[in-house]
Amino acid sequence: MIFDDTISGEFILKVLNSFDGLTEWVSEFLKNYNIEVQADKNYTLHFCAQLINQLREKSGPLTIYKIGVETAKLYKFPLNLELNKNPHNIFSLFNQAYELNFKTHHDVQFYFYEYVNDKALIFKSQTPFSCEFEKGFFYGIFDFYFNITDYQIEHSPLWACRNLGCNYCNYIISWK
Repeated sequence: MIFDDTISGEFILKVLNSFDGLTEWVSEFLKNYNIEVQADKNYTLHFCAQLINQLREKSGPLTIYKIGVETAKLYKFPLNLELNKNPHNIFSLFNQAYELNFKTHHDVQFYFYEYVNDKALIFKSQTPFSCEFEKGFFYGIFDFYFNITDYQIEHSPLWACRNLGCNYCNYIISWK
């Protein structure tokens, strides 16, 4: 799997600066660990994953979950979401959305969507990001893009988890 795709420093800084009350803590963290993120530079997916892992070690999984939620608010999708408020339409296009948000030079196949029924789907992810980040990201997608308040996103290591040596994490997403 290739993790040399890049994302703009501007995007990373927007996410990191979106936290009410945590912006100063994140800035201090970056300074203490000699991590420099500049708006006019691009950073690899691997760098982003390492940054998230370092933040997780120092702040815990809840902060990483919140980073995932904030990232969802900035993520671009390849369709008009006002006309397509169905989660199936969005989750089936995650690989295309990835190409809008990252600079990539290869076919992207990090995400695998599976239709279960009109109110449920299975979503497999092979990104290098932590489970907490991805779960926050998926919750952020629902909170930000859909007018659905009754939904569940389940991730269980019993189904599949990169932390246990699998190639992907498996999420079951359902709504009413």
